[in-house]
Amino acid sequence: MKLTKISATLGPTNTGKTFSAIEKLLSYSNGVIGFPLRLLARENFDYVKKQVGEDCVALVTGEEKIIPKEAKYFFCTVESIPDNNFDFVAIDEVQLCSDYERGHLFTEKILNKKGKKETMFLGSLSIENVIKKIYPEILIKKKPRLSNLSYCGYKNLTRLPNRSAIIAFSLIDVYEIANKIRQAHGGVSVVMGALSPDVRNAQVKLFEDGKVDHIVATDAIGLGLNLNIKNIFFSSIKKFDGHRERKLTYDEISQIAGRAGRYLNDGFFGTTGNLKSLSQESISFVENYKYTEIQKVYWRNSLLNFSNKNSLLNSINKKADKSYFIQKKNASDQRFLRILLEDDFVNKKIINPLILKKLWELCRTPDYSRELDEFHTRFLKKVFEFLVDKKKMIPASWVDDKLKNIKKKTAKISELNHKISQIRKWSFLAFKGDWMENNYLLQQKIKAIEFDLSITLHSQLINEFVGEFKGLKSNFDKTLEKSFIKLDTKNFVQFGRETIGKLQGFRFIVNHSFKNNNIYNNKILKKHLAFFAKQKIDEFKNSKSSDFDFKVNGEILWKKNLIAKLLKNSEISNPKIKVFFDDFFSNYKKEIELRIRKCFEHYFSQNIGFIKKINLIGKPSSNLRAVIYSLVENLGHCKRENVAHYYKYLKSDELKSLRECGLQTGVFFLFFKSKGAKLFRQTLINIFFEKLLSNFLEKNYYALKKSSFSKKEKEIYRRMGFYLIKISKKHYLVYFEYLEKIIKKNFYYKKKKLKTYTPKNNLERLILESNSKIIIL
Repeated sequence: MKLTKISATLGPTNTGKTFSAIEKLLSYSNGVIGFPLRLLARENFDYVKKQVGEDCVALVTGEEKIIPKEAKYFFCTVESIPDNNFDFVAIDEVQLCSDYERGHLFTEKILNKKGKKETMFLGSLSIENVIKKIYPEILIKKKPRLSNLSYCGYKNLTRLPNRSAIIAFSLIDVYEIANKIRQAHGGVSVVMGALSPDVRNAQVKLFEDGKVDHIVATDAIGLGLNLNIKNIFFSSIKKFDGHRERKLTYDEISQIAGRAGRYLNDGFFGTTGNLKSLSQESISFVENYKYTEIQKVYWRNSLLNFSNKNSLLNSINKKADKSYFIQKKNASDQRFLRILLEDDFVNKKIINPLILKKLWELCRTPDYSRELDEFHTRFLKKVFEFLVDKKKMIPASWVDDKLKNIKKKTAKISELNHKISQIRKWSFLAFKGDWMENNYLLQQKIKAIEFDLSITLHSQLINEFVGEFKGLKSNFDKTLEKSFIKLDTKNFVQFGRETIGKLQGFRFIVNHSFKNNNIYNNKILKKHLAFFAKQKIDEFKNSKSSDFDFKVNGEILWKKNLIAKLLKNSEISNPKIKVFFDDFFSNYKKEIELRIRKCFEHYFSQNIGFIKKINLIGKPSSNLRAVIYSLVENLGHCKRENVAHYYKYLKSDELKSLRECGLQTGVFFLFFKSKGAKLFRQTLINIFFEKLLSNFLEKNYYALKKSSFSKKEKEIYRRMGFYLIKISKKHYLVYFEYLEKIIKKNFYYKKKKLKTYTPKNNLERLILESNSKIIIL
């Protein structure tokens, strides 16, 4: 059997170690790389996804799991490397084995996680001797730095050169420095380990794309984040490491300073703010790529005994058997376990090794918010209660209730950071197998909340530290375009999970509360509203005539949205068109007017097209002109008695032309029969006479208690086709076509002496049964 190849690629920053590991990974059929930060895992996951396709690449961190069915290459945080047997395994930044907080976790993976075919460790030369002690036969590859690194002295914050990163070690310092740089230089990005990947990527993109020339970051920048930085400036060399404030080691200074100058480009490091200089010794250490040899690394026993609580505690506290191991004591998960094991309820519930093992897994839930141990363990105890209850699951209702508080809106950067740390805890629990009810749905919900918080935080950071600088546009904004800012099927504008407005026709109505929110959100929104406007116009130009509707008051609706209005013109049949639009649609005004005019002409042709036909009859006599005038004036009908004199003297060919155009002769009227003419005629005449009607006269007749119309009203109704009639002392407003239909039917039944005719209403009954004369008033 072929022995597994174990190697270590060691060197200072900017040696291409990670790149070589990815190349090696892709040469195998499967493999995994463990990174020290979630952000680094995400960065390299995104990079390789573009190389080999998203179906082949997985991301596994404490708070996030993206594992396609066909995934071959895994990018993980060191703690989250799965138990799969991979051909290739690489662990990055292995010198972190000497880190007080997480060193034992790195050591555990170095000892126990090996590839079937090859294992590769990446890191500083400082770890060489310890790695050799662990694996005496290991192959060490030393890589030189690709560019020079030089000290450039002190620079005032107001005079920092472009393409510079400023390092600070507390949130207060980060924001204070960012504010000063913004005032001096116009804009700055902010990067911290506590930021979500989305916010971090968006902030980095501002810097990478040259939208801002300065970036303020915590020491997270030292762990391999690949930025095109020319200069690194330290504002301090003191940090709080979770237990005490201490000075950075020379190796830590070197690791951070090494971020300056990427690939073959030389880099520079210096000081700024309250830090006036570095010691000559530390400068020499960095410039000459020196390192302090690591003598010992942190270790903790990973073969735990869950038979009972004492056995577990003893196995955790087992002493190291190697001189180069420092036994890790008092790690956060150990502290949480000790506190919970002192609780009576917890002790009573530990009735078998499986429950004890589950308690230990629960204690490994990170305290992202860095609360007091007592507060965090109270939370863990409540989760434990659910896990040992009858359902053995965290109820979705309880999770939803807790998430509501996190979802509450705030614009304060500090509160947003805290909320993101809280949501990371829920994300961690949601990905713990089957611990949570409605697991998949809650994963999606939690992810969406984190994304929304990230959007808000990014916006607030932009608003606070960048403002209107250099016309911002990042990949994060492109994500917004696809998934964050939407125009839904009901024309509501969605900004994240909030409905902030609506598209009404060709006008965006945005809530005032959102408009007053912040500059950056509005800037993002305007860009997308312009995009939506273009989409809507494309849809509008290709729409069917049936999508339009003409109301009696002249309003023109498109897909039930008001877009324009017909206004009075010199001719009834050719009204003006007024389009309603806002600035987002102003460039499309002519296109909108053209499409509406085209639609109007279609409706005109379909409903009262006979008007144009009779006007085209060639060489009309004076009598025909008189008849045509009366028919056109009323848009397709007139009383016979009003044109009897002219009609009587029409030539045979003129009568033939009128009949070919569809003219019908009734008892009272000459008219053109058309199904849609009734309502369309009302619209045109109502506009011309300036809105007598507020609603269509859709019925064929209206019974009146008394005839109290003014002369003008009576004339308008007449031109619409509704005539005031009197029969047996009763008054009706009747549509002329309907009246002709009743009279014709009545005449037919009486002539044939048929008794099967059943009147449908009082008017039909009156005409059938009464011998009274119908009088048109």
